[in-house]
Amino acid sequence: SAMMERMKNLSIATKFMWPIPDRGLRSRLEYIEAPTLIIHGANDGLVPPTYAHEFQRLIPGSKVAVIEGAGHLPMVEQPAAFSAAIEGFLS
Repeated sequence: SAMMERMKNLSIATKFMWPIPDRGLRSRLEYIEAPTLIIHGANDGLVPPTYAHEFQRLIPGSKVAVIEGAGHLPMVEQPAAFSAAIEGFLS
């Protein structure tokens, strides 16, 4: 599909722009108070899965769901697993 092709092109472009600059997000994550689920594709070539676990460490009480068989768009690549992760978190 066109969306997947666009994401592949973006993924390739970001290889040249990596690492993503830190704009102070790290220092603000500790202030998140809302229940937080971090969903990450196990095969994400754009943002390494280690970011999900680092965000979990920095966001108090947060949870991580790593979606197997998904890259940067787990909601498109594995919609059933994505929905199940959200439903499990909300219940």
